[in-house]
Amino acid sequence: EGNIDVVALHQYGFDNAVASLGTSLTEEQATLISRYTEQVVLIYDGDAAGQRATQRAIPILEKAGIGVKVLQIKDAKDPDEFLKKFGADRFKLLMDGSTNRVEYQLNTTRSRYDLKIDDQRVKFMQESAELISSLGSAAQREVYGNRIAEAAGVSYETMKLEINKAFKRRMAKQRKKQEAMDLAPVKALQPRSKS
Repeated sequence: EGNIDVVALHQYGFDNAVASLGTSLTEEQATLISRYTEQVVLIYDGDAAGQRATQRAIPILEKAGIGVKVLQIKDAKDPDEFLKKFGADRFKLLMDGSTNRVEYQLNTTRSRYDLKIDDQRVKFMQESAELISSLGSAAQREVYGNRIAEAAGVSYETMKLEINKAFKRRMAKQRKKQEAMDLAPVKALQPRSKS
């Protein structure tokens, strides 16, 4: 995230590190990064600001055609502190265990709910279904749908119904948005009535 973290990463042999300096990641920077790599591992601080920066960076990087993984640091506040405490070998293990953005987002969602409480399980399933319904591949939807069903203690068929409902809501919203955009030029051309 910050320049000190990048310096530390380079000192410990991780030469492909750059600092976005938190929430300031821009589409232009993502486009520049896409010239050099097809995959990025985000390593923001584990605090709330770092998690918001991660959530904000994911769509910016994906829009630039970059695959995104997320590394979450435990037992340290940032890469600099982790490297000083545990060294490069442990950090490499963390890098190898970084999750893809869907797993990260589903894990983040799961952490907000107590799955022992029925109402919370239902909300967890519904929120997860929204994310899963946005995935472009049927295989991805089934794999992640199965994971959420298992975590929530329901059948995959039940989870699939939630995903399908979320997908239909998403499509209806997109149609409505498209219709509004299609009507905007027509409204602009209509003469104003004189009062």
